Order: sequence, then C-alpha cells, then structure tokens
Amino acid sequence: MARRIWFVLFLWAGLTGVFSGQNKAHVVVADEERVWKLEQSYWDYVKALDVPGYKSLWHKDFVGWPSTAPAPMGKDHIADWLEEDRAAQNTLQCYKLEHAGFTQVGDVAVTHYHLTEHWLDKSGKGEPRTIKVTHTWLRVKDCWRIIGGMAGVVPTRPGCN
Repeated sequence: MARRIWFVLFLWAGLTGVFSGQNKAHVVVADEERVWKLEQSYWDYVKALDVPGYKSLWHKDFVGWPSTAPAPMGKDHIADWLEEDRAAQNTLQCYKLEHAGFTQVGDVAVTHYHLTEHWLDKSGKGEPRTIKVTHTWLRVKDCWRIIGGMAGVVPTRPGCN
C-alpha cells in the first residue's frame, strides 16, 4: 500500500511538472503575441497622432534613446516628437513593422524590429525611412509597459507601400 501511495505521488508530481512546463510555454507565447500587439498599437497611436494613447504604453521610470533625440530621455519627453509632428500637421502616410527578434525572461520582454515609415508634411511631401527599434517591456501586474528602448536610422530599404 505504501508503495502504491509513493507511486501515485511520484506520477502526480511528474505529470504536474509536465503540464506546468507546457503551461509556461503557452504563457510565454501568449506574452509574446500580446507584446507584439502592443508594438502594433504603438504605431497605430503614432499614425493617429494620439499622444495620450502613445504615452499610455510607457512605464513611469522609462529611459531610452529615440532616433529623433540627441540623448536619452525619460517618459516626460517621450512624446515631444509626436506633438511636434501634430503641431506641424505632418501625417504618417504608412508604416511597416518587421519583427527581427524577441526574448522574454520572467516579467521582462525585449522586442527588436525594423520599422519603415513614410511621413508627409502638410504640403504632401516626404520620403520613407527605416529605423531599427529595440524596446524593453516590463510586466506590471497584468499590463506591459516600455521601460527602455533605443532606435536608429537604417540605410535605405524598400518603402512601406
């Protein structure tokens, strides 16, 4: 009888380990999909010139180095460029986001991608450009927020049309 109890406990522990491992893998895949959807939302907010929506994605302690800035900045200035584009009546004609890499360790996820964007000024002129972007996302409770990032211009690549 004692042998059966130990066998049942051993079997239960093994199955629980297998199933929890599968569950963790499922959670990581779900997290990756969720974070990539947030990256898409990021650029949807930019295209709509939705500054409050855009700012909602950033962690209060964010520090990063956007492609438009001469030095790293915090959340308090992260939307300056978007507000300037809105004031100048510039519009994001189109964009294309190409995944280049993703990793996750616990509550931290890092995305890498190319973004081709085509901005037009109020007279309808503009050239597409491609930037490479890295964002570090931090899960806070049930939400993901950008805690760090960096972007830089890439030499000529095909447009987003």
